[in-house]
Amino acid sequence: MAEAMRALLYTIGAMLSLGKLSAAVDHGAPMAGGLAPMAGSRRLLRLAALNSSLSREFRVESWQPVSPWLSRDAFDVELPPACTASVVACGLRTFNTRAEKAGHFPHSAQNLLPCWSFFSAHKRLKPVLLVESPALVGSSSWTRGLLELMGCEIATSLPPACAIVGTLRAFPPTGWPSNEMRWVSTPSDLPSLAGRFERSSLGSLPAMPQPSGARSIRVGLLLRTGGRRFAFEQEIVARIREALPRARLNATTFDNLSFIEQAAWLHSHDLILSAHGAQNMNFIFARKCASILEVFPPRYYLPGFYLTAAQAAGAVTFVAFSNAEEARTNPPASGLSKKDERQAYKSRRRSRHAALEISPESMARALQLMLKAHCDCVRRGRLAAPLQCGKDISMSATQ
Repeated sequence: MAEAMRALLYTIGAMLSLGKLSAAVDHGAPMAGGLAPMAGSRRLLRLAALNSSLSREFRVESWQPVSPWLSRDAFDVELPPACTASVVACGLRTFNTRAEKAGHFPHSAQNLLPCWSFFSAHKRLKPVLLVESPALVGSSSWTRGLLELMGCEIATSLPPACAIVGTLRAFPPTGWPSNEMRWVSTPSDLPSLAGRFERSSLGSLPAMPQPSGARSIRVGLLLRTGGRRFAFEQEIVARIREALPRARLNATTFDNLSFIEQAAWLHSHDLILSAHGAQNMNFIFARKCASILEVFPPRYYLPGFYLTAAQAAGAVTFVAFSNAEEARTNPPASGLSKKDERQAYKSRRRSRHAALEISPESMARALQLMLKAHCDCVRRGRLAAPLQCGKDISMSATQ
């Protein structure tokens, strides 16, 4: 009852005074981060929908995989018989790649990042991707950026030089619970990949602030324009500003950003909130101790895909999902009939393409957990701490 009353009061308050947000909406001004203005009548309808949806709050939990690392025996390794190696090659074959999905860059990353890890174990050697077909690599602009960052040559046959060849033994995991994706082998692999920006032609990532430079926490709200967009984007922005008034908030989409711009945006924030989606592949560029929340639609709970990449980069991770009983339902078992499998797939597909009705209050609760986890992590690592990581970590109006 108290939660419902707070939801009603918040809705009334949001209708009366959303500060700069209300001004932008009422006067048709564009909002920071590309949020579209909303006519007055539409705003009232949205706020009414917000109030009715708050009876279905999202649950927020920390999430930790069993292990984000590739196992020691993940690769079959062929050593040169009687010569000193000058090349390290990583073999991509149909049996060990998501060949049919390589055009979608998160799935091409499933093929490429384990190879980066193998190359990293042989830093002095020339890296070569040894592919059964160039189609296994993918050709999206994001994938091309990753390949340039890796600095590897692509070949369909071994070069004449003496080479160490590694081939993944198994097909990549799906990311579903109990089958989490493992991207790299060691905690240094992804930070070293991010570190290559300055030595590449792509540009550079934002520098880490020095410990003496006090600063405000940087909150990134990563938006989507299609399926799984946040149904109440503008209200969530207002609630974040209310909860962390001194934070530097940046709300944006990655729709028109280049590979380096996406990586730089992700790398420059302390707290990151995002719906499940391909944009989260950029979690590989998260800073150590960044606190990341991924929001899932009902019946499409897949934390073991992008969040294991965030963990491998050194971030702390959280999940948000509907309180509905079926919210974390696993994919159908192979024993189901074809008809039941089709029905289950259609249900998950509808959920996957719908807007996420996570409430501003759920986001505020998530921020409180994320801020504490971030501050605890930077203290343990003796890293530069934001001003909000004082002795008493607090947020406005979250109780």
